[in-house]
Amino acid sequence: MTTVRIGIEEHDLEKVLESPADYARALERAKKLRGYAECRCNMTSPRPKLVIRAHGKIFILARWPVVVQSIKAIPGFCLRFRV
Repeated sequence: MTTVRIGIEEHDLEKVLESPADYARALERAKKLRGYAECRCNMTSPRPKLVIRAHGKIFILARWPVVVQSIKAIPGFCLRFRV
C-alpha cells in the first residue's frame, strides 16, 4: 500500500484517488504551508516530494523534478482530480 503525506496527515493513495474531494482542504493547506506533499512509495529517507499544483478547483500531484529517478514504484506518477 502506497501512502501520501499531505501536511501532517498520512493518507492511503487509493483513498485519495477514489474520493479526491475529501482531501481538497488538506491539499490546499499543505500547498500553502509546505508547498508539497510526500510520497511513501519507497522506504528511503527523505521521502520523495510531490508538487501540489492548483488550477482553479483542480489539484495536481506530480513528481518533484529533482527526484524523478527515486520514484520507481509509481511510473509516470501524476494525479489530477477535480473537487
